[in-house]
Amino acid sequence: METGTCSHDPAHTTTRPVAALGHDFTGAWIHDDTHHWKECARTPGVISGNGVEESAKALHSFVGGVCSICERTQDLPTVVITVPSADHPTLADAITAAPAGAATIIRLEENITIPSAIAVDGKEITIVSQSGNTTISLVNNGRMFTVGSGGNLILGDTTSNTLTLQGMDDNTDSLITVNSGGRLEMNDSAVITGNKNTASTNVSFGSGVYVDGGEFYMNGGKITDCRRDSGNGAAVYIYNSGTATISGSSEISGNEVADGRFGGAITVTGGSTLTIEGDVTIHNNRAGSSGGAIFIQNAGTTLNMRGGSIYNNTADIGAGGVLVSLGTFNFYGGIIYGEDGLTQTHSPQRAPNTIGTGTGAALRVSDGTALYGDGTAIGTSEITIVGRPAP
Repeated sequence: METGTCSHDPAHTTTRPVAALGHDFTGAWIHDDTHHWKECARTPGVISGNGVEESAKALHSFVGGVCSICERTQDLPTVVITVPSADHPTLADAITAAPAGAATIIRLEENITIPSAIAVDGKEITIVSQSGNTTISLVNNGRMFTVGSGGNLILGDTTSNTLTLQGMDDNTDSLITVNSGGRLEMNDSAVITGNKNTASTNVSFGSGVYVDGGEFYMNGGKITDCRRDSGNGAAVYIYNSGTATISGSSEISGNEVADGRFGGAITVTGGSTLTIEGDVTIHNNRAGSSGGAIFIQNAGTTLNMRGGSIYNNTADIGAGGVLVSLGTFNFYGGIIYGEDGLTQTHSPQRAPNTIGTGTGAALRVSDGTALYGDGTAIGTSEITIVGRPAP
């Protein structure tokens, strides 16, 4: 009911029915270790576990250590395993023994080899070098790791102890595949290198990291010297609505796709999203066709660039830096060097991206959309371009 009072005689009032406003559960999630909920902004004490209607608190739904609903980080006990050891002679033994309800840290004491793919499903596994530089080498054809649903594989840490994942010169698969529901993280000390994927296009994608609907967070480290002979995206291939964020001081360099192929370093396709931010450098990669550094393909695919430098990449036909072929490129920050790269006063100076023939030393837009952060359209550019933030 709504009550009205006479402005001349406060003793006189009137009432009339009004529609109930209902609950308002549009606020932030509240959570504890086990549950999450929202509280009604109009009626304190009334809660919603599903964020829509009045209901009890809801249990967290953890995927890779993060609740998929409220983004609460799971507090897992830490288990430390040393490899090799009497109980865990191989890395596969250690990962099999790792409990699902813990954050397991595996410390490598020496260089090791992996004869066949190791699955990381439903567990959080961190692999670090115990001291100095440690290498994990793939010795047979195929993958090194497959990260599946509920799996979170973390490579390296922030120390100076380098952890190197060494691929093969004549392989028929990417070194790591991240499937839907899986998560891969690389940190400062991690290096993925030397995998040459010679499989046909319909068999395998990428060569370094293949994100097949999963999540990839490159917080640092390097992906280098990977080659894809019959497909696109030698270092990273993001597909099937996958997501990737490359940030910090990450470096992607020295990768190559063969003649007629696209995305010397990275291919983003199939409705996927790539975000680049921080001090990332993508340089000295080559595409036998177009997109020396990055190839954006298919409607619904997005590249958000908020920082970093793309320089000294080459393409035989066009787009030495970035090729937009359908999809959307949002250029909020960072720099893509073009033909004037060495003559500009940008700091630090970088060698330009180059092309053999065609157009787009820095950027080529063959279809799709390329926009600065302020909404201004970007066309094919031969010269250096710098991102613009939203107003």
